[in-house]
Amino acid sequence: MVSKFIGELNIVEINRELHKRGIDTGGSKADRLLITEEFISAKERTNPRSLQFEVTDDESSAQILEGKHRRLKVRRMSESVERLERELAEEKLKSTERMKQASCSCRGNSPQPSTSDISGTNHI
Repeated sequence: MVSKFIGELNIVEINRELHKRGIDTGGSKADRLLITEEFISAKERTNPRSLQFEVTDDESSAQILEGKHRRLKVRRMSESVERLERELAEEKLKSTERMKQASCSCRGNSPQPSTSDISGTNHI
């Protein structure tokens, strides 16, 4: 266990203090810190700047997990973007092929055989 002053608390630790006192944990870190200080001053009649809060190693673990979760989310999003870019490139190629075939048939040239019609459905 480690002791910290209120200004040294991170967001996870501030949320724990708010939750412990039955206070909503919404808003920015600055808002949450201010609400915690005001509550301690008004309800507990103590100077919040003089208090030391006990912090467990579990909270550090929670921050690590939160960081890992964020990195996993970014990786999944990157994979999705890459997949969509591949699909878009494939669609562009198909569209270009259909445009060439349409252009040939308009000029009276016989179009090259295709495996798909203008709607993109395969007819093999």
